[in-house]
Amino acid sequence: MAVVKGKPITETDLRASAAEQATALEREYKRSRQQLLEDTLETLLQDRLIKAEAAARGITKEAVLASLCAAEQGKFWEMYDAIFANQKALAVKQLKARVAQLGLNAAQFSACLDVGKYAEAVQFDIKDGTGVGVNGTPALFINGRFISGAVPLEPISEVVDDELRRKGSH
Repeated sequence: MAVVKGKPITETDLRASAAEQATALEREYKRSRQQLLEDTLETLLQDRLIKAEAAARGITKEAVLASLCAAEQGKFWEMYDAIFANQKALAVKQLKARVAQLGLNAAQFSACLDVGKYAEAVQFDIKDGTGVGVNGTPALFINGRFISGAVPLEPISEVVDDELRRKGSH
């Protein structure tokens, strides 16, 4: 029988400790998995959402480029919200006028927007999405499995789990 700090440890103590550790590990796994999923979706959203929204809603190419230029400075969602809050003010001059209120470096933003830094990538993504049947947003592919429309996180998580099981990683 083991003794810790002068107290004998019983088989019941060991089982209780193992159960607590298993519960803690399961909780940490779920939290980590959820965070990974959220981080992955965030990256996908920033990379694809505004491009798909533009195609579906007729948002100007300049507005799409502005969101990607803002993302360089960590302000993707702020620009995204500003674009969709006022869809009538999407000319380059109007987009640049929002820079100060969003806390962007004006010179860096303007340089990115003026040269169309992401124009080729945007055009490629729109063409690529159209080619695989995407005609609206949101649209998500997980290992080639198409999820169309606004769905809760749970079905997306189930597809991710299923794909991980298929790959033997889960």
